[in-house]
Amino acid sequence: MSQSQVAEAIGVHKFLMSRFLKEKQLESKPGKDYRSHKIDFDSMTGNRGGNGKINIIAINLASEFWATQAFKGNIKAQSLAYACIQEALERRCDAVFQQVKSEQEYEEKAINSRQTWQESRRFLLDAFSRVYPSKKMSYQVSY
Repeated sequence: MSQSQVAEAIGVHKFLMSRFLKEKQLESKPGKDYRSHKIDFDSMTGNRGGNGKINIIAINLASEFWATQAFKGNIKAQSLAYACIQEALERRCDAVFQQVKSEQEYEEKAINSRQTWQESRRFLLDAFSRVYPSKKMSYQVSY
């Protein structure tokens, strides 16, 4: 995934992902590589001019960024993390019990699960704000 896609998936500006990568490089231990990789987009498409480079983010960094944002209260990051965990566990259980499902079935279930989780979260936040109108929520709400 690109740096922009990782950020857009949870509704934040790509600057946050860039800052996250810089923090990871500063605190990295020997043997840990927190660098992203760049692909020359212009040479692949034949376009000239423009930025021309895509900042590719490794899956482990993307998931760590999403988890960090989820812990900070980003509802979209929370729902994405929930859906990913649920799908991973379901795939493992299906493999153990020899259940055969198509990729489309897994995708549809993950999308529905994420949407349901977000709707439930919105409902609870709305209910909380009605019951406690003077209390401020410490959650980052971005729809």
